[in-house]
Amino acid sequence: MTTYAPSPMNIGMNSPAGELLEPSRDVVVHTSIGTKQAGYAGKYVQYDMTLRCPLTKRKWIVSKRYSAVLDFRTALYGLFLLFKRAGGDLNDPLAIQMNVLLDIPFPPKRLDPEASWVIDERSQAFQIFFHELLMTKAHLCSLESEIAPFWAKFVKLVRFFLCVPSDMLTMNFERLQQEANDTECSICLVPFTKDDYHVPGVIIQTQCHHIFHQGCLAEWMESAITCPICRHRIEGITGIYM
Repeated sequence: MTTYAPSPMNIGMNSPAGELLEPSRDVVVHTSIGTKQAGYAGKYVQYDMTLRCPLTKRKWIVSKRYSAVLDFRTALYGLFLLFKRAGGDLNDPLAIQMNVLLDIPFPPKRLDPEASWVIDERSQAFQIFFHELLMTKAHLCSLESEIAPFWAKFVKLVRFFLCVPSDMLTMNFERLQQEANDTECSICLVPFTKDDYHVPGVIIQTQCHHIFHQGCLAEWMESAITCPICRHRIEGITGIYM
């Protein structure tokens, strides 16, 4: 019998849903006018988001129309309803994260989507929404990992929507039979706790077998993409748990 992790990622939420104390450095929104046919009626506003992975610092650009973001949010709500109807635990990190995303104020449809104030309204909302989406780290999760079915659906939905580059560093997950030999994070020097091992993704291991708190490594990778211990380039990470 295969045992699945309750959810495969350390959920990071630095601020209440819909609230950013300062502009996100991981999401930059620009707009442009596209055309689908001749004439004014064929014009539409395209939102070009430059995204930066909060862990690996890899950047890529995603272009979406308002309708595409709305469709994604609708699909996310549908997945959340299925999770509830299936008897899913609403205290599970997956349910909590979906709740956070769905609680973010979403701009309504407007009669004049090309009005400057409408574009500003949507740009600000999208910056918050995409920031929180990146903070789930779902775009990093490998679908080859043995993860719970609903989480796999969430990861697939997010990765497709964000057009994650095929060469993006991904995170696999490994369940340990006993705690790792390293007893503390080599960056912050704080010992790993049993609670750290309980949630997949709190502790991560590089391909060179050094382990750190996920948050500590994310801060380290702000300035370097090499292992803090051996200086090898970080090309693979594994979330370890028990």
